[in-house]
Amino acid sequence: MSPKFRMRASKRRLSGVSQETGIPVYPFQFQDREGGPQEIRLGNFQHCIMAKERLLLHRHNHFEIFWMKKGAGTQITDFRSYPIKAGALFFISPGQVHAWEAAPGTEGSIVSFTRDFFLSSPEGQSLLFGLPFFFPAECAPTLLLRGPERGRFGALFARLEAEFESALTSRKEMMRIYLQMLLIEAQRAYEGQRETGESARAPAPALLTRRFLLLVEERFAAAMEPGAYARLLSVSAGHLRDTVKEETGRAVGDWVQERRLLEARRLLAHTELTVAEIAYQIRFDDPSYFGRFFRKQEGVSPGSFRAQFRERS
Repeated sequence: MSPKFRMRASKRRLSGVSQETGIPVYPFQFQDREGGPQEIRLGNFQHCIMAKERLLLHRHNHFEIFWMKKGAGTQITDFRSYPIKAGALFFISPGQVHAWEAAPGTEGSIVSFTRDFFLSSPEGQSLLFGLPFFFPAECAPTLLLRGPERGRFGALFARLEAEFESALTSRKEMMRIYLQMLLIEAQRAYEGQRETGESARAPAPALLTRRFLLLVEERFAAAMEPGAYARLLSVSAGHLRDTVKEETGRAVGDWVQERRLLEARRLLAHTELTVAEIAYQIRFDDPSYFGRFFRKQEGVSPGSFRAQFRERS
């Protein structure tokens, strides 16, 4: 990764961009035609290229889907790199640190939407929590579409873009329908490309697991006990423990600790915050205990991890 992707810690707020963690966070701050808050927005990748800060490491508080039409380069998400190709989809979850290294002439479309926009209907909630792409636990947040899949997806994206630009009656409802269709098309493509041959998992356990992972994303910094997650999900601690273990092969506490570890790695790699500041930010009261926790998980101290990452960069 290029050194230009490192960010310095800052407490400033510029143009609506929060940098309180040292990594810029671009919030969803748009207004609809009536002056109210907008919950979905369509754009193109050329806007990212013109707004060069959007190519550097940053994160969002909303969801994004990138549909690449031509070009080459690399998309970087949480220490992993994925190639940019025509027909590639990239799914960006709230909080994920990502950046782009795109070749000149790269083109694509973007749909950005808030959680509230998608969860206003029961069908949308079930679909969003069941998708493997957002807050991915088992697959990469990218998908390469081919042949008929690409044609169907491209047509849906075009309809979504046209609806966004229109002033027709029930425009918002139609965009919600097209977005759901678009994600179902992507999910079908993913399932068709899976090589494992495993049978589909039961909807209820998979839904609970996805809701738990989304809740971990929202609350990991609060350092809550597993039982607190169960209460927020309105299930017993034992049921949550057994379901998550069965669905993922890992314990509830392991997922929480891994998310805190990921945040520590992000801040060590991409900011100039001190180790103590990072420890306090992810709710370790004792920086020395944080150091022992990090060493146990990563095999090196926080300082050594930062130095090794900078050396590789």
